[in-house]
Amino acid sequence: MKKFCLLILCVANVLFADIFVADPSIFYHDGTYYLVGTDAFDHCKSFTIYTSKDFKNWSNKNQAGQIQYALDSQKAFTGKRCVAPQLLKYKDKFIFAYSEYRLAFAKADTPLGPFVQDEPACISAKSKQIDPFVFIDDDGKRYVYFSFSTKHRNWIYVAEIDETFTKLTNLKPCICAENGWENTANHKIPVTVEGPTVIKRNGKYVLFYSANDFRDKDYAVGYAVSDSPTGEWTRAKNNPIIRRDIVGHAGAGHGDVFFDSKGDIWYVFHTHYSDKEVAPRRTAIIKLKESFENGIPKYEVIKETFRFL
Repeated sequence: MKKFCLLILCVANVLFADIFVADPSIFYHDGTYYLVGTDAFDHCKSFTIYTSKDFKNWSNKNQAGQIQYALDSQKAFTGKRCVAPQLLKYKDKFIFAYSEYRLAFAKADTPLGPFVQDEPACISAKSKQIDPFVFIDDDGKRYVYFSFSTKHRNWIYVAEIDETFTKLTNLKPCICAENGWENTANHKIPVTVEGPTVIKRNGKYVLFYSANDFRDKDYAVGYAVSDSPTGEWTRAKNNPIIRRDIVGHAGAGHGDVFFDSKGDIWYVFHTHYSDKEVAPRRTAIIKLKESFENGIPKYEVIKETFRFL
């Protein structure tokens, strides 16, 4: 009986040690890693923030033992299903980008928030927009990438965004799903491309994205390269670079590129809970290997670095 109870306790400890955050993003600032994402258990109305100093041990509680939430729900827009946040710094403020089928941006003085808006609201749009990712170029121009859906097509779009983070201009399509790894099930309905992340390397712009429906076991991550933050984008020949046969788990995708304290490049993402169940999705990381061919960035994963958080 004691052995049985010990086994149950060990299994419970492993289960609850895992972080169940989908669509994750990691922001490194001043010696601390901040993890945010689509929370599996509280419908994401305020977004839990996890922190770590050593990149191994994570906590979602403050010194008083209270759960750390990003948004001040009384002073920021929240809907029924807020998803896919990003945390970044812009000038002297920290920005929290997120979506509830429309894009929203809140601000705070610290990475732990609480994040607020001058006027709680999302950015109006004619169609569903999710998964915002803000990229600030070397010249200070601000761009936001997001997934844009209509009844007939799904795209990752890019737009310029003003300094108040309330107005989008110059919208332009980047990538839509095509045949091959981006639509392994040959769905006739618009197939999703989502979860964009953009980095600038060697003067080139690299767009990481996920394709296939997130419920599909073949959900995976690829990338494309451009000379401009608005495209045109050339898909990598070795796509997809993160997929289930590499990480050993179904539904591997929708994450974010980040740099650790040593400058190494990682990708944080989610997988399905198991081969039979999608939710709750589990949070994982894997290190990227970067090289250059004729000045063009190329990425592969270092398989043995995969681990759940």
